[in-house]
Amino acid sequence: MTDEANIHTEFIPVDNELLQIIEVECMLLATIADICDAEYRTYDQEIEDMNVIKGNAYKVIFAAQKKLLKFIKDYEQGNSDNSKV
Repeated sequence: MTDEANIHTEFIPVDNELLQIIEVECMLLATIADICDAEYRTYDQEIEDMNVIKGNAYKVIFAAQKKLLKFIKDYEQGNSDNSKV
C-alpha cells in the first residue's frame, strides 16, 4: 500500500497536453486501485463499473502514447533533415 500512496505524489506538472492526459488517467487508475481495496465495496455492479472505467483509462493512455510517439518521430525526423543540410 505504501507504493500506491507514493504514486500520487510522484506526478510532475507538465505543459504538454498528451502528457497531462496520461498523468490524469494514471491518477484515475491509482484512485480506482485504492477504491478496489476498500472493504465497503461489495456490489457486483460497482466492480463491473470500475472494470469499465479501468478499460477506458487504458485505452486513453494508449491513444495518447501513440500520438506522443508520432510527435516525437516527426520531431526527430525534422531535426535529422536539418542536420543534413
